[in-house]
Amino acid sequence: MSSLCLIREKGGSLFRRWLRRIRRWLRRRRRTRRVRRRYRGRSITYIKRDIGAAQTRLLRELFGTGRACFERLADPSVPVGLTNEALEAYLEVAHRQIERGLNDVQRCRIQLVHAALQGR
Repeated sequence: MSSLCLIREKGGSLFRRWLRRIRRWLRRRRRTRRVRRRYRGRSITYIKRDIGAAQTRLLRELFGTGRACFERLADPSVPVGLTNEALEAYLEVAHRQIERGLNDVQRCRIQLVHAALQGR
């Protein structure tokens, strides 16, 4: 008997939790691939221009400045008016910043964006 069947027989709560995590991971992966396809070959400046000034202000409100992002991970309250498109575009900007070597704050912001998108 496989370990998956044993988990399911013991009550299923571990199995359901595991299944929820896998589904969440797959949603994130699909979203990231879709956004990356949309902005393939575009510069960061182009993506930021696509986000716009009003959405940028709302993103700053969501993230805070510098390491304030780490404090906001516990309660990601999304500002009113911030669109999913702006969050997804920022995901691409953050991934590109990580490729350039700017890691810790951008990784935190990626987690915050995923939490905000999941909460909607």
